[in-house]
Amino acid sequence: MSSGLSAFARFMPIEVVRPLVDGGIEPRPGGELREITVLFADLPGFTELTEELGSGVEPSLTRFLTSSIAAIHAEGGTVDKFIGDAVMAIWNAPNDEPDHALRACRAAAAIRDAMHAMPPIAPKHDAIRVRIGINSGVALVGNIGSTERLSYTAIGDAVNLASRLVGAAKEKGVEIALSDETFRRTRGHLHARLLGAVNIRGKTAPVCVHTIDPGIKREQVARHAD
Repeated sequence: MSSGLSAFARFMPIEVVRPLVDGGIEPRPGGELREITVLFADLPGFTELTEELGSGVEPSLTRFLTSSIAAIHAEGGTVDKFIGDAVMAIWNAPNDEPDHALRACRAAAAIRDAMHAMPPIAPKHDAIRVRIGINSGVALVGNIGSTERLSYTAIGDAVNLASRLVGAAKEKGVEIALSDETFRRTRGHLHARLLGAVNIRGKTAPVCVHTIDPGIKREQVARHAD
């Protein structure tokens, strides 16, 4: 069982796999609506980097994903999937985490700090090492897919907005962009700066966006967190 869990954990969140293995439960399609916080992080200019470096880009990508996973797990997040050079993570699923918004913001700062602690992938990629979008809201979370192939994931407007905030970070020239909803859910415990309203594709009204400035380290993100 131990070796089975270790093997499956490379492909699915261990929090999801363990109850299935322990209870002999067959995974089936299904999900539930949950309040979650979603984080997307990717490497800026990755397409250009692959053209410049070819297969030599792989060590840098592995280093980025490894650092990101470590930061996400340290804050109790669940790594949902890899999308090319991007990683998607969720908080408050499958386990309950009342401070999920703050945890995601701390993870974002930790990812940024880790990337700046490493040598730049290329000289022109020195200032902006990562781009991160964070949003909180209700999403459908669970085993999504077909009867033959499932993926534990989250889908919905809250997820889409988090993904598009990566583009908002680029537009504003910052590394971390979080929605006003995520900022509100940190209940005054977050050091963040308002960037203003941003037009987001698919949204009828502009979205207020905040950032965590580079001078704010992971351990300084929370003002009064327990």
